[in-house]
Amino acid sequence: TRHDTSIAPKRRQRTTMTKDNDASSGSPALERFLSFRSFRKKVFGDLEAINAVEHATLLRGCGLPRVDKYVLKRFLIARKFDVEKAYEMLMTYIDWRISHPESAVTEEEVQASLRAEKVYVTKHTDKNGHICVVIVVRKHS
Repeated sequence: TRHDTSIAPKRRQRTTMTKDNDASSGSPALERFLSFRSFRKKVFGDLEAINAVEHATLLRGCGLPRVDKYVLKRFLIARKFDVEKAYEMLMTYIDWRISHPESAVTEEEVQASLRAEKVYVTKHTDKNGHICVVIVVRKHS
């Protein structure tokens, strides 16, 4: 006699996050996810508060820099998913970006840097077709 042994795909069981299986499971991916989630909540909460209060900065045209999930991940990875250190680094960057807006660089300054060979544009583009600019750090004071 022949048994019906049809091969049916197995369905993955969905796990839900509970207090019992959150970071205590030891999964590095889960720990990174939880770090990212708490970092995102902290940053966006503070950025909303800053955005509501910093009217003078916004009126000068020096709005807050764009902070999306990719920027947050970059800072978290740079600080090995330590939320507090990544937060401090990101806030320092935001303070610096507000005090040094992109519009503060003039065309004359760029031309002077090119003439002094502090920066140069390569002949070739990157793999996405973007131009590449090389900054010679030792020539900057």
